[in-house]
Amino acid sequence: MPSFKITNTSAYRPEQMYAIAADVERYPEFIKLIRVARLSDLKRHADGTQTCRSEIEVVYKKLNVHQSFASDVTLDPNALTIRSVSNEKPMKHLDSRWVFRALPEGGSAVDYAVDYELSSRVLQFVMNKSFDYAMQKMVEAFEKRARALYGPPLAKQA
Repeated sequence: MPSFKITNTSAYRPEQMYAIAADVERYPEFIKLIRVARLSDLKRHADGTQTCRSEIEVVYKKLNVHQSFASDVTLDPNALTIRSVSNEKPMKHLDSRWVFRALPEGGSAVDYAVDYELSSRVLQFVMNKSFDYAMQKMVEAFEKRARALYGPPLAKQA
């Protein structure tokens, strides 16, 4: 099963980066590959976590990919983690995790890990060839979004 891990260092605080990643419905505003993002069945739990259903439509014109998928999402603002899981088509299996950590020198480390397998072998082949590139573009999009929302990064933010 394909997997991908990346750690990106950001000058922004982990809470700021978490807020961007948790705001799934805004993804189409700053991630070019995502055309539509909807949340439903939002539930707030006593421990501070939230669970919901996410539906995302991805369009990658260069590879003629136009695909929608749904996942179950757990948002934990206290631990600064986000987990998304699915075993619905086109996914055979999806388990992705975001972890946002404060760095001693300021800013944050953003860890993203995903294990996935698609139901379609053709789509799996296409994704395997372009997944690293797509993930790099997504990381860049989050950093640009942080700059747009919070202004230029400071060496250490309060």
